[in-house]
Amino acid sequence: MTTPPAAIKEAVDRGIGTVTRSIEVYEADGSTLWADGLSDRLISGSVSLSYGDNERRTMDLTLNNADNFLRSSPNGFWYDKVLKIYRGVSFAGSMITSKATVIEHTGGATQGVRFASSLKKYGIDADFSDSYSDISALLDSDIIISFTGSASASAKATDLKNLYDRGRNIITIGNKNTSAQVPHLTTTVSKTSTWGISQPVAGNELTAGWTSEAIAGSTAGNAVNAISGDAVAVSRWFMSDSTYSITGSVTFNENGGKWFNLNLPSLSGANGGTQFWILLGNVLAWMRGTNSTVEWQTQIGEFVIDSINGDHFPTGIKINGRDYVKKATNSKLKNASSFAADTSVSTLITALAANSGIDKIRLAEMPELLGSTQTFDRGTPRWDIMREAAHATGYEIYFDNEGYLTTRKYLDPTLSPPSHTFLTGAMGNLASLSRATNDSRIYNHVVVYGDPTSEEQRMPYVGEAINTNSESPTNVDRIGDRYYSYASTFFTNEAQCQAYADRLLGLHALESFELSFSAINYPWLEVGEIGRILDPNAVAGDPDQYLIDTANIPLALGPMTMTGKRITSVG
Repeated sequence: MTTPPAAIKEAVDRGIGTVTRSIEVYEADGSTLWADGLSDRLISGSVSLSYGDNERRTMDLTLNNADNFLRSSPNGFWYDKVLKIYRGVSFAGSMITSKATVIEHTGGATQGVRFASSLKKYGIDADFSDSYSDISALLDSDIIISFTGSASASAKATDLKNLYDRGRNIITIGNKNTSAQVPHLTTTVSKTSTWGISQPVAGNELTAGWTSEAIAGSTAGNAVNAISGDAVAVSRWFMSDSTYSITGSVTFNENGGKWFNLNLPSLSGANGGTQFWILLGNVLAWMRGTNSTVEWQTQIGEFVIDSINGDHFPTGIKINGRDYVKKATNSKLKNASSFAADTSVSTLITALAANSGIDKIRLAEMPELLGSTQTFDRGTPRWDIMREAAHATGYEIYFDNEGYLTTRKYLDPTLSPPSHTFLTGAMGNLASLSRATNDSRIYNHVVVYGDPTSEEQRMPYVGEAINTNSESPTNVDRIGDRYYSYASTFFTNEAQCQAYADRLLGLHALESFELSFSAINYPWLEVGEIGRILDPNAVAGDPDQYLIDTANIPLALGPMTMTGKRITSVG
């Protein structure tokens, strides 16, 4: 699930504005809307997330049905319908401070920091960072700025596009960019001329309050002759050969991202660039929504229906459902099926998903191959095969908030960065916190079996690891033999089994810390991610990063509840 911009997090943390919620009901294809206006019928409900279950997401809704419109019927509201649930917030844009990051500047760090500082007068908290490790470090920013001037085209084009797709606002300033860097620039031509801004033929909210202004001198660059149909011209400029260039343009996408391109070599005009800065101020206000209401929602699940129960007093209907695991579980192999050795795991999962009627797929890069031919009996649920293949190769597999079949490498609470921090105190976001420890996951004897497939005539491969370290508090002599086994047909030799057994022994010689906590409702959080818990009553040795194991997101006002687990090696 995509982390929202800083402005949204600030609004949620401060309780600014109004909580919004909505539901949509679609036909079985998940894209054809069945009926409009059903959000007005929502009385109560919640979405629950569980890291360890097959179904990551389940829903429980109560809707008003006084007119009997939602009565269960094969020709009406029935089990073929798909429900999409959203939660969000609506607030005045002027009530928050936006965060911006300048990720490249033609003048380097010195000028980049100076430019970022100049944005503070527009209510922007900006900094300069061109050495981030990946774009996840930029997701707290509402606005991302590239300022390459006349020096070169943007070197951050891929990151800018990815951030735009994730709903971030983008500003590009420079006259060397083309459609390769700024997607909505459709036609450009090389020019050496003066550059500037003047009013476009059709005005808009961004063209108010400023007048024409030019940059002194003649500079080489790419003049923009045309922009895509969904983009709008904000400024243009007649050049020395009487042709004109679109020097300012904006566009936006369905994820809420806005992109402003200023096709200029610099911001230093004949009178100090005053008009350029007025234009830029208009753009920043537009991006922040300071002159309007900001409305933001995120989808928190996509569900098929399990049960429909009607109440008469009061008249309502209760709906329970789960994610698309139901389709993949109910879809079973008609005949015994084999998958050849060297088939990629991603190909296996994609084929099984397609045969289950699942077409929304968003898999991580999975280079792993099957080590041997895998054969499965008639009647085996396709989900069981997908899940086993993913888990045996180190991936979790689940349906995400938008209903996409998703895989990702397991996150380690010790090594992975946290996606959110929870804390108490005046600026805290925790409503309650309780802690427990137990030894339920402590094992000191692990055996891994590489079972033969139905086509193989052999004994299982075996790998065994035992904790006999006399200095370990979890060795077999001290706490007794605690046995754990794991079997899979995806292990195809003794070495694989032994390596996995050694790995599991390291994981299972552990003490389990468990947290139960409730917090401000963050509907974008995903289980399986890492949360940092700053507990003022923690003692030395207590971990502060936990894997979020379960979550419940209410659709009414009130906190969300979560549990977190952290395992610490004591041997």
